[in-house]
Amino acid sequence: MIVYLSLITFFAIGGSLFAQETDDHRAIRVVIDREQNARDSGDAQALLEVHTEDFVTFWARHYDGATDWLQSRPLYTYDDIKKRVSAPDWVGRSAIMDDEVLDYKHKWEVVHIAIDGDDAVAVSQMEHARNDTTARLRVTNGWTSLWMLKKIKGQWKFHAAIGPLKRYYDERPLPEE
Repeated sequence: MIVYLSLITFFAIGGSLFAQETDDHRAIRVVIDREQNARDSGDAQALLEVHTEDFVTFWARHYDGATDWLQSRPLYTYDDIKKRVSAPDWVGRSAIMDDEVLDYKHKWEVVHIAIDGDDAVAVSQMEHARNDTTARLRVTNGWTSLWMLKKIKGQWKFHAAIGPLKRYYDERPLPEE
């Protein structure tokens, strides 16, 4: 009987958690996936399509491991993205991702989404890892970002971003060959 009630409770709670994942939540996750995949593959059009034309990113400075909000500053805008991806040499991260020696890995996860009408915020965790062949180290950088999104003509787009809210850095020796 206890097992039966436990299973019912488990499925009832699980179902209510998934019920909170609306079409808008899923669409926002797709926007974040699309943006990161576009940066990785060098897809300029996809990268521009997921940002509003007044998009801006703010860089949160860190001192002694703490975020110093007073020293934060604008980092780049939609126009900066457009200029960069229009450059003939822009390929996103595809060159580094194709280099087997560097073994570059990039992963991300959306850890929170809050929606209020046509406005939303999302929090993501990102991580890049690669081999530093000169220092013989595996270097990992990770951070948390806050994204502000707007729904425009039925499509979610990034309106602003702030980051890194938190960050970490790790170096580990590469295995001997």
